[in-house]
Amino acid sequence: MSGGYWQVRTMAAILCIGVLGHGACHRPCNADELIVEAMPIVNIEIVDISEGEITYLLGSAERHRPIETCVITLTAVPALTDAEAAWGDGRSDEAITAWRAAADSAELAWQKAWVLFRLSIALDFVGRYTEGAAAWAELILIQPDSYWALAAPVGLPDHPNAALKAQALAMLERARAEVENTRLRPLISELITTIAALEEAPEESGESEDGRDAADDGPEEHPPETDDVVIEPEQNEETNQPVVQEPADRPQPVEQAGTIDPSWQRVMDEVLHAACAQRPTNEASQQVQLLMRQGQWEDALGALEEVARNPGTYPLDRLLFEYGWVLSEVGETRVASVRLLQCAILFESSPYAQWSLLRGAWVYRYQVRDTKTADLLLQMAEEFEAGDREIEPNVEGLRGK
Repeated sequence: MSGGYWQVRTMAAILCIGVLGHGACHRPCNADELIVEAMPIVNIEIVDISEGEITYLLGSAERHRPIETCVITLTAVPALTDAEAAWGDGRSDEAITAWRAAADSAELAWQKAWVLFRLSIALDFVGRYTEGAAAWAELILIQPDSYWALAAPVGLPDHPNAALKAQALAMLERARAEVENTRLRPLISELITTIAALEEAPEESGESEDGRDAADDGPEEHPPETDDVVIEPEQNEETNQPVVQEPADRPQPVEQAGTIDPSWQRVMDEVLHAACAQRPTNEASQQVQLLMRQGQWEDALGALEEVARNPGTYPLDRLLFEYGWVLSEVGETRVASVRLLQCAILFESSPYAQWSLLRGAWVYRYQVRDTKTADLLLQMAEEFEAGDREIEPNVEGLRGK
């Protein structure tokens, strides 16, 4: 690796003490073998450290959260800092380009997996759904055991370009074969089934995406199922800019499974009140907060979609939580659950993470009607060290209701 070994910065001593204190290392850890800069790597449990490499457990079955949460960066991936800065400033195209460069230059599997995770989320937010799914499928092939791999793409089924969709499906099929015995297989299978169902549905219009009659295109050609499927960004031919795909018409609100238990409703009211009591960070967050307080969910969703196109300084943990909550209110259950889980995975130390798990549990209990998953999310919410102590007592006893 360029620059030799990992070098120490401010967190090295803390990491070594934390790792050795829990007996996780197989041998003494030298501080000179660690690096701390700016890249966030969440949910890591370090097992062994050697020259230039870290052996770790990420989201293992034994625990939901790791021994230590650490913030580190990689000098070997200089494009990463540029990507995060560009995304924070609302320069999404520059951020995506930099993340692609970072993915190409990453030398370790977990480096590349983290970059692909960030890239897939960014592509999904700006409407480049097929590319986002391709990045997610590549992440699965690299690191199927990671927390990040649980954040499945959500926009691909609405993508209008059949050829690009077929390419992404080929990657997903290959990924499904690779992860036959992992928890990811149901996620991939559900996504493929959803897309296949849409493919079989009759088209409302005879025109293809570029305005030509679909009947003139001849038989659809499916790409060969090779090991390396490359999906190029879709671009507007006149402006040479990526095309942002608009979502399909929103479904009607999902019918809930019976009357909501009063104890569940009390917790949801408390979570929404606590979230809306957070200090607004800018004018956009103040507007969203007001609309959520008033229960104007469609208007709140429109405001959040505008923010997602150009997030600027809007905190991502807040955006993911609010997005997930509002989507659940308007019936977009599948997308809502993913956004809420993304918040919990990415921002373990944020109060929005616990609130996202609680709302996610409500979605699974009353919209998906999956009590087992709802109980699991409730258990994870109760174990959060950075949780809301005023809400937690009311969470106890919800499991199984």
